[in-house]
Amino acid sequence: MTEFEALASICAAVGDAIDGDPALRDRIARVLGIGDRAAASFEDLTRGPGNPPGLDTDELPSLDEALVQLAAIPPRGDAAATRLLAIAGLVNADPAYGPGGAKRNLVLPALTGGDLAVAELAPELLDQVERAQTNDDLRAATVNANLTRVVIGGDVDPVPTFQTDFVRRARTLEDVKLVLNPENWPRCCRWWSEMVLQDRADGRPHYRETVAQNIGFLKVEVCLQFVQAESPDEVTLDYRMCNVAAHQPQNPRVVVDEGWIVGRRHDDGVQILTSKRVLFADTIGGRSLVPTAVGLGYGMLAEELVDSCLECETAELKWAPVEGSDGP
Repeated sequence: MTEFEALASICAAVGDAIDGDPALRDRIARVLGIGDRAAASFEDLTRGPGNPPGLDTDELPSLDEALVQLAAIPPRGDAAATRLLAIAGLVNADPAYGPGGAKRNLVLPALTGGDLAVAELAPELLDQVERAQTNDDLRAATVNANLTRVVIGGDVDPVPTFQTDFVRRARTLEDVKLVLNPENWPRCCRWWSEMVLQDRADGRPHYRETVAQNIGFLKVEVCLQFVQAESPDEVTLDYRMCNVAAHQPQNPRVVVDEGWIVGRRHDDGVQILTSKRVLFADTIGGRSLVPTAVGLGYGMLAEELVDSCLECETAELKWAPVEGSDGP
């Protein structure tokens, strides 16, 4: 059995579950942030670049056999990203394979493939890829992900851009300003560990940001420059990597990190739009990052950041828009 056959077996099982249950299909679409693509087959969504065409499902191993096989294959490259997305779909489609399920012990080693460096993180990773459905009354945050190419150090690398769009009813632009204070992110959202103010440059604040400090392969430390802007109908936070070398960590994991969060006046509240371009310098390539981020629920993470700041009792308003700053 090849790694692709094992992955195809998992994807086929999730695809069968989605096809037979429209409500489940919509749930998987929501938690993975795949939105309007829910009608597509799960196999197509998870097929990475260079993977062979679909196999006859009659020739595939059983689901449990596939998980046992993956436990013996360390995840690498695009196949690692596909594995994460496939297993994320599985644990959300069938609770038996989730953190409290009877088959949890088949999934944990399949996530890590015997890689001891990440094995101790498997339970936390499994908890993350199984996500509770959020309020059905709220418009889901779906992810629009695409790749652009940039030249970095003489190499042409694909850089993913992730964009989300959702609405928060009965909220105002003043409320959203709490989200647009980056100092609130570690105060209010569990994924942000630190946001340390550096010396100002060009009148704009620089912060050394640390994300997911306790999850080794996800941990990111980078200095970002933030710019706030405001118009009658929207408020914006723009960010990009600091241009002061001394503010960056000695060996930053990212070479591109830029984007924006916008709150826009809406009929029944505020429309939230986010955009992020990011490229890692190490193990997660641009192509692999797209399914990895979807598997980890990028859309719901964007919602979690916004909601945690809106509902946080310790959130502070710190609003100093820069006139003439570029919007998104």
